[in-house]
Amino acid sequence: LLLGTGFCGGFTTYSAVAVQTAELLRGAEPGTAVGYALVTLLLGAVATLLGLVLGGLLQRGAAASGPSARRGET
Repeated sequence: LLLGTGFCGGFTTYSAVAVQTAELLRGAEPGTAVGYALVTLLLGAVATLLGLVLGGLLQRGAAASGPSARRGET
């Protein structure tokens, strides 16, 4: 379910961005269309990287506070 929802959700998100960009282009707003598409992709990439960094930090923190760390073992 998670893979299906995430995979299909990615397609619907991408298609929504594509449709909105096309509508801006059709409305004779090419600068706005390009800006919208670039900002959307850039913010998506930044959010992805932030999620990976935070996930890694949380994972390391959980590993460091595991059972062996509490007993003073290495």
